[in-house]
Amino acid sequence: MARRGRWASLGEGGTSALGLPPRRAQALALQQGWRAVAGERLAESVRAETVRGGVLELVTEGKHWRNAVLPALPALAARLATLHPQLGIRKVRLALTGEPERSAPLAVPAAEPVARKTPPRAPQPRSTPAGPFDDARLARLARAYLARTDDG
Repeated sequence: MARRGRWASLGEGGTSALGLPPRRAQALALQQGWRAVAGERLAESVRAETVRGGVLELVTEGKHWRNAVLPALPALAARLATLHPQLGIRKVRLALTGEPERSAPLAVPAAEPVARKTPPRAPQPRSTPAGPFDDARLARLARAYLARTDDG
């Protein structure tokens, strides 16, 4: 994909740059965002199904996963809502596969942007020595190294 005289990565524009229908773009953003927020292992065990009426619907196969993930669920959903605001996530619900009745959704806390208190420091040049070395000390070190004998 070329843009203003240079090539751009296909992933540079996000899901919106792919020109997909809105429902497919939303599903793709949900899957990509959930994997980014939850991590590969958790995303394999707790799947993001859909977002309906502002409720993020998640499904897992085991009660142990549900019990382990439930405390962190609002924070994970808040991170996903921040990453993809177009999904409109306000609540989250976790259900077991094949469970007929669904639990009440949990509210997602509003994620506040983290402001830096101090400006970022400029990176230090790599050419400077790591410690307090001067020419005299380096000369003494070189003489000691060359004068050593290998009694092997």
